[in-house]
Amino acid sequence: MGRPDSGTRRRPLSPERARATPPLIHRHYFDDKLSVMRTKQILTTAIAAPLLILGLAACSSSTTTKKCSGNTCDVTVKTNGSAKTKIFKYDLRVSELKDDSVKVSYRGDSKTLKEGETATVGRVTVLVKDADPGEAELTVSR
Repeated sequence: MGRPDSGTRRRPLSPERARATPPLIHRHYFDDKLSVMRTKQILTTAIAAPLLILGLAACSSSTTTKKCSGNTCDVTVKTNGSAKTKIFKYDLRVSELKDDSVKVSYRGDSKTLKEGETATVGRVTVLVKDADPGEAELTVSR
């Protein structure tokens, strides 16, 4: 009859080799560590991949055009979410494009403006020329 753990038999280390090799540095130790690392990589990939795909799907597609002359910029935004563009060295963010209103953010200030309305947002003056669901035309001046 064999021993219960007779599936793999390891030869005992010689006394010289046992003294020279610390108990943690053994080939099975490294095999176990690599196995754990591979498992963590597989799990991380399995979790991260769907989250990345969902994140990319949640991103909105947007098109922003601007034409600046002096201290005035005409900005046209087409998006189903939010969009940003650099105006006078800072980000102008346009979001919540609804029928006749749009949310504009600039340098930490944020306001919802109606079509035809002019207001100061941050350090710029914003005129909403046209606001429709998914599209807006603005004039930004300083």
